[in-house]
Amino acid sequence: MSITILPVEILDIITKDLTVRDFLALCSTCKALHDPNIRLDAGYWSHVTHEQFRLPNRPAVEGDGRKWQKLYRRLQTQTSVFTWGKSNRGCLGRQGHARCNPVPLPMNNIKELGIIADMQCGGWSTSFLTSRGLLYVAGVLDGMTAEYAVDGVVARLKYPASVPDPLRRENPNNSLVAIRQFSSGRNHILGLSDSGRIWTWKSHAEPALQVKFLHADTYEHRKVTAPGAVKQVMAGWNFSSAYVTGAGILLWGVHRGHTDPEVDTVVLDATAVPWTSYESARKSDRQTAWKTEDEEEIVGSVVTWVCLENYVVFLTDIGRIFASRVEWDNISIVVGNSFELRPLRSTNPYPTSCDVQGSFRSFGVFMNGSVAVLHQDWLDSYSHAQCAVPPSALIPALQQSGVQQLAFGDYHFHALHSDGTITSYGKEPSACGALGLGGGWNKPSRTIRGVLNNHDAELIPEARQTGRRVWFEPEKQKWLEFLSRGGADPDESKERREVLKTRGKGLVELSEWVERRGRNWDWFARGDDGDGDGEDEDGLGAYFALSVSAAGWSSGALVLVNSALTEKMAGRGSFWESERFPRLRLRDGTEMAGTIEVSEWTA
Repeated sequence: MSITILPVEILDIITKDLTVRDFLALCSTCKALHDPNIRLDAGYWSHVTHEQFRLPNRPAVEGDGRKWQKLYRRLQTQTSVFTWGKSNRGCLGRQGHARCNPVPLPMNNIKELGIIADMQCGGWSTSFLTSRGLLYVAGVLDGMTAEYAVDGVVARLKYPASVPDPLRRENPNNSLVAIRQFSSGRNHILGLSDSGRIWTWKSHAEPALQVKFLHADTYEHRKVTAPGAVKQVMAGWNFSSAYVTGAGILLWGVHRGHTDPEVDTVVLDATAVPWTSYESARKSDRQTAWKTEDEEEIVGSVVTWVCLENYVVFLTDIGRIFASRVEWDNISIVVGNSFELRPLRSTNPYPTSCDVQGSFRSFGVFMNGSVAVLHQDWLDSYSHAQCAVPPSALIPALQQSGVQQLAFGDYHFHALHSDGTITSYGKEPSACGALGLGGGWNKPSRTIRGVLNNHDAELIPEARQTGRRVWFEPEKQKWLEFLSRGGADPDESKERREVLKTRGKGLVELSEWVERRGRNWDWFARGDDGDGDGEDEDGLGAYFALSVSAAGWSSGALVLVNSALTEKMAGRGSFWESERFPRLRLRDGTEMAGTIEVSEWTA
């Protein structure tokens, strides 16, 4: 029997364990196997990319095999970590920079650490995971202590002397310490090793502690579907959590650390979140499975969850969202009954692109391309009155725009889109630069992007319609400064530029024009001859964001940087130096003052 007549499901099983070299060799053996449906199979390329580079799984990520193949190739050489916002206790990982950085800049000394698989922001830190399973941190984990970090220096997180050194790959017990998934809370980090062991860190200067539970058994070296296996860990703002098969989501308080070098384990009393221990049943059994004891309601099996300040919110595999209130103090955690958030229920009985993401006091729910952004205050209101989702939760720029990830700080948040771009929303306390939109305190180059500077810096409401992208290109920042000073003819544009001071009529249209111009940057930079297309053969552009993170007043992103393309663009020089400050036709039909031709584009 020919392998080409096997069902796709069987081919997936056969190819899953092949190396990339062997998989490509198999696909080249005949025309049938060279078919794009097999050669660019999303299941294979997603699996091999996640396995080799330890990328985190996200349910909302689309199944595009061609895209996964491109990511696999570029991950081997092109990952960089960018940070922006307030440089609190060295969390931005750079030396010699101001306390507030309004534009994304690369962290120092990252390339020598290898391939970066994931990065996350904490209250006073930026941490990241390498493809070898090593964890590093810039800044300090707990800024409420006297812990000290050197600006621009990243530290590898330590382990007890009783376990193998994670730098020794040949050690047969390396799976105990090689981290496959991690989570950064406000002032602590949780890591889950390849073997299934939970580690917790409270300081970069102290070794980790292994976490065990008083009333729940956990086992290592088991499939995640086996009872007692730890599937995932999640560090919240003020407590920790893990999903243990058969037990559900377990919560415990943040361990305060230790000073005894002989101690390598902490045994904690964890509390289970109600309705989270149910396991998947066959689809045909779903009408009778997972019934609660109190009411005839289908729950489902937990897919993912988030830990907010006072709630745990979890998503199940039948597209339903539940929440449980968490009361905590320094001694114990009390978890309330779980309740469904019915307004967020998927209309599709078997949804394929659902997710819940969030931190601190905000969270987002993904449902088949739609995204709702909510505050935990809404959970309080819903638990008492079952109120509807407020219209303000449905930000137009996030609907059906390929949103794959949301990252929340204290007052700002970012969205990562499937085209590798990041958009910003909210405000910056003390204009600290957390939005990453450029400019500086009360500078025209910030106002021109629709950021209003009072004591804080806040985006104009109209920016919610299309979003405001974070720019990684240094040339864009130079262009922004040039344009805000009047462009090629400052005298002619002087009257129009008054809008940057008054923040009045015309600012909405102007900021939208700048946004659209920035989105077409590569086309303008290359010129009509298309010079530079060869360096962008994979279509991912000069900068392609893989993930975004935020916490407190800072943000960061893991970005693929096509150095050949960035050098080509930089080599074209200041191609925009002849550009004038735009004269636009406003939404009410009036035209901006000036003598140059009115732009054909209308807001």
